[in-house]
Amino acid sequence: MRYLCLLGAILIAFLSISYAGAAGDVDVGPPETPLTRILQSVSSSGDRGQSIAVRNIPPLYSEPRLPGEGIWVKEDMSGGHDTADLIYRAFYRPSEQFPNAVVYMMLFNMKNISAKLYLGTAEPYKGESPSRVEESLQPYLLAVTNALWPTRHSGPGGIILGGEVLKEMAPGIATIVFYKNESVDIVEWNENIPVSEVRDARQLQHLIAKDGKIVTSVVKRGRILSAEIGLGSLLDEDRPVVAVPATAPGEKPTYKLNFTSGELWFLATRSAFGIRPDGNLVFAVGHHINTSDLAKALVLAGCVRAIHGDANPGNSVGVLYITDGAGKIAKKGALSPLQDKSTLERYLKGSYPKDFVGFFRRVGTEG
Repeated sequence: MRYLCLLGAILIAFLSISYAGAAGDVDVGPPETPLTRILQSVSSSGDRGQSIAVRNIPPLYSEPRLPGEGIWVKEDMSGGHDTADLIYRAFYRPSEQFPNAVVYMMLFNMKNISAKLYLGTAEPYKGESPSRVEESLQPYLLAVTNALWPTRHSGPGGIILGGEVLKEMAPGIATIVFYKNESVDIVEWNENIPVSEVRDARQLQHLIAKDGKIVTSVVKRGRILSAEIGLGSLLDEDRPVVAVPATAPGEKPTYKLNFTSGELWFLATRSAFGIRPDGNLVFAVGHHINTSDLAKALVLAGCVRAIHGDANPGNSVGVLYITDGAGKIAKKGALSPLQDKSTLERYLKGSYPKDFVGFFRRVGTEG
């Protein structure tokens, strides 16, 4: 109960922060560049200003009450300069067993948004790809989310980047696919997917939601196993790093990762992506949550298929970027109130070791 009260206080304070009014009355748009012309040609066939249908999720708990729970709120990403719906946000407690599990979600209108996968510097297949959002793209930047587990933890999972197959795609594996026509999908990889039409793709284990239902078990080598995803040990959410006292005078203490263990090892900070029938994408970060409850939140958000993202504090993040009318980033916001503030800058400067996904305003969606 103490945890719930503290979480409620943090959440109420977080929700009181408005992104509106981040920009002044500026009438000039960002300068036209070759990239601008490319985005314009790609988006010219889309339906500008098209709204997306949202359905609020009735709260599972009445006490303690969290104001605004389950309600989708449209984000103003430009101080009123956008004519199209771009991003909605909602939060929800989906777990009947763990009432302090909270999921924070972003719904992306993919008819007005372009997405791009970035490989981190620690990835063996990175090559020459950038590991931060390029300055030329930052005027169009709406949000960044983490991607999936790193390659070393992804087993046979393949990678496609910029239309190039960097690691062969494995059949039957859960895959998030970003097509060259700007659509996105989450599927089990199969031979009918036209590789020539794929721009970016990454794979990880199995779908956590399929046909609009939570996946609770999988079959491997003829055995029925739990669909829970994890390495068997995840970081403690409250203390992901602990100090190890010095062993001799004059030495400094060292630090180590504080892994969980025991029956509830699967409760962690996790992320996931879900796809709705209308082609719009939902990204979710959940705290103190297992895989099935995270999948449940995405199903209630209207998703028919979902794939697990990354896990552990610091790795499961969503950042929103509010721009002014000239394309300058005026404000940054975290998807979750428990998200470390250092994550707001990590994707814009220097380089980052882990994969992430950038979401960009298509040219023609601003007012």
